[in-house]
Amino acid sequence: GELWIDDLYFHRGLCHFRLKQYSKAMENFDLVVRHARNEGMAEKSLFWMFQAQVRSGRKEEALHTQSLLEASYPRSPFLAQAWYLKAAVYEEMGEAEKAASLYRQMADQFPQSPFRFAALWNAGWLGYQGNDFPAALQAWERLSLTDPPSRWMEKVLYWKGRTLEKMNRPQEAEENYRKLLRDFPASYYSQM
Repeated sequence: GELWIDDLYFHRGLCHFRLKQYSKAMENFDLVVRHARNEGMAEKSLFWMFQAQVRSGRKEEALHTQSLLEASYPRSPFLAQAWYLKAAVYEEMGEAEKAASLYRQMADQFPQSPFRFAALWNAGWLGYQGNDFPAALQAWERLSLTDPPSRWMEKVLYWKGRTLEKMNRPQEAEENYRKLLRDFPASYYSQM
């Protein structure tokens, strides 16, 4: 319950997490969550406990912990990453539609988050894999309009082209491929 004890157990939890000893990490984070006098430390511990549960394959527990984090700390700086990880958990559980929806919501809810790029990419990829080409195209179009780093733009141009081909829109696909070749001539995607 003392501040230095909270800090000690939190950092012990982080050490166990980094050593991939997730059960021990969860024990330490849980102690901080239940007994901390510092709300910030409890918030961080809850987030890291969620990550440890995800890494250890305890998906249902992880989803519960993420909901608890969101309910307890609605303005948490960890929420964008927690939403992203929650969507990834659903994706691992084979619930692609729910995952894609969460990825899109995450990008809407947290427009300044660096995770929004990967979230929109994943939403598009899940749509493409599920043959929901309009959803894939919409997600990748949003990603291309967010002024992403070039590593995203190359992928977006190529896969938008592939998606447009699947939708029987060859002229638009060709435009994407030309832009890809013009803007990123040495890219892996340009070679494809």
